[in-house]
Amino acid sequence: MSTSASPTGWNTSAHTLWGQGSQKAAVETVLADINRHGPQKPPALVKQLSYYAFLMGNPAAAAAFLEVTCPFYPDDTELLLNLAVCLSRSGKPAQAIPHLERLRTMESGSVVVWDSMTSCLHALGRDDEAIQAGTQALVLKDQQPRPQAPQWQAPTNLVTVLEQADKRRRLVAFSLWGTNPRYLLGALDNALAMPLVYPGWQAVFFVDESVPPDLRHALEELGAEIRLQPNGQSQRQKLAWRFMVANDSDAGRFLVRDVDSVVNERESAAVQDWIESGALFHVMRDWWTHTDLVLAGMWGGVAGTLPQISSLLENYKPPHLETPNVDQWFLRDILWPCLRQSAKVHDRLFSPPGAQPWPLPSPPGNLHVGQDVHAVGRNAQAQRLAHWIARLPSLQGQTSSNTVAT
Repeated sequence: MSTSASPTGWNTSAHTLWGQGSQKAAVETVLADINRHGPQKPPALVKQLSYYAFLMGNPAAAAAFLEVTCPFYPDDTELLLNLAVCLSRSGKPAQAIPHLERLRTMESGSVVVWDSMTSCLHALGRDDEAIQAGTQALVLKDQQPRPQAPQWQAPTNLVTVLEQADKRRRLVAFSLWGTNPRYLLGALDNALAMPLVYPGWQAVFFVDESVPPDLRHALEELGAEIRLQPNGQSQRQKLAWRFMVANDSDAGRFLVRDVDSVVNERESAAVQDWIESGALFHVMRDWWTHTDLVLAGMWGGVAGTLPQISSLLENYKPPHLETPNVDQWFLRDILWPCLRQSAKVHDRLFSPPGAQPWPLPSPPGNLHVGQDVHAVGRNAQAQRLAHWIARLPSLQGQTSSNTVAT
């Protein structure tokens, strides 16, 4: 969803409650405010309510709020775009397409329109059009001005930098916090797969004390390195813990991955192709939803070459109200101008300038790099990890899903 960086007209009491983690109270407060009005509801309050519903995992409810309001404000492109996105996310691509087509005539440069067009067209089996839309989304994103990006130039002594990098450690970094089994099991799955998929590379999990101690010990037993982070950090910081490996003074090459997406041979072949290419950085895109310039869990590079990420992250001001996508916005707005100077980009579907095909054929069905393995193969994962599930109390009867990791 899109929303203004400074949401004027929002109910501030509700948003304070939201910021404090009182989601239900926030929704009730803004809903009561909306109901004080007649049939024509204030658009700002409807955007606020739909934003909350969307982030609570109910895009269908968000779409319902927006559908009632949009006819009263036919020129409000933000309302219309949010409606299209929510319809798309709630499995109604055919209903979303007309709104997106209208938006395309009103705001042809809106990257969110092209992102949503890509996923909707693919869902409707219109893949040739989806490929064109996805390529356009990436081209537009690449052309956007980035006033916050650092003034950075790739090193000119590239051969020397690469030679030195290959003498140092190779790290694969993950962020992990909370007790959601999707991520705890994903961490174990990755720790088990690492020696097979990336021999000679070291798995590094950035965690805080919210991760159960028995799970942390199990990861160490499997050869992973645990880097304990301070408690109480913001979601933005937690999402980007894994990015800090790019500034690791002991590392040569690094990869950043999602903990719920298990490393596999398809991506390792792409990584080897990157290493052989002589480029400093590596970017992968492997599915219809991969219309971001850099996927937060599908990139890597030569350590010690990028500016200090922690300070860049602290000073980053996102263009929209912050959501769990802030890590990818940061990569797009701050790091992409650096990465693109010397990058091997593997893109399975889209063909923006500089993209190359994958070294391995596309897998069948919806299999792709970056996939949530817990969602698509929960039973198979449970069988693979049966020994650990039986052994670790933190994995027994665990159904919490109120905390996340990447």
